[in-house]
Amino acid sequence: MALITHISIARRYKTFVGLVKYSNGAVSSLPLFNGANIGSYIKITPYIKNPKIFFFEYFKAGHYVPVAYVLVMNCFFNITYTRYAQAQFCRAAGTYCILLRFNMDKGYCAVKLPSNKQHILLESCYVMLGRNSNILPKGILIGKAGININKGFRPIVRGVAKNPVDHPHGGRTKTNSPELTP
Repeated sequence: MALITHISIARRYKTFVGLVKYSNGAVSSLPLFNGANIGSYIKITPYIKNPKIFFFEYFKAGHYVPVAYVLVMNCFFNITYTRYAQAQFCRAAGTYCILLRFNMDKGYCAVKLPSNKQHILLESCYVMLGRNSNILPKGILIGKAGININKGFRPIVRGVAKNPVDHPHGGRTKTNSPELTP
């Protein structure tokens, strides 16, 4: 069991990250599920090859489990290849994956990613159940360019819009010359 003690926002993926204190006293940070608050618990379940004891256990949002324990058509996020690795898929704010089918004989499962592509995972890959936090980052209206500049994001100008002395693509007007590397 892990207790969420502090919550902050990850700048890169715009999702909420919680400072988590484990029962043995260790501290780490994890991406949070939708609806997580300070004082919520995250349950981490170990991977067992024959999970007969976990078939009747109820897993809810915020549990960190292997894909073998997830029911078909359940949603999850933060897919890692091993328990201690960093997440590889579904890290952005508000995203989630869906388990489509599971092959018990070979130990593989098919997952539908947020881009509507299917990906094959091993049954020992760890996921966090639920939906990624901060589900409405797209609903924020920036207003003007100066707000993003104050946040540290510089504007990006296309090479075609520049002068020929500034960029290899610049200076041409309605011509079909090939693209060049800078």
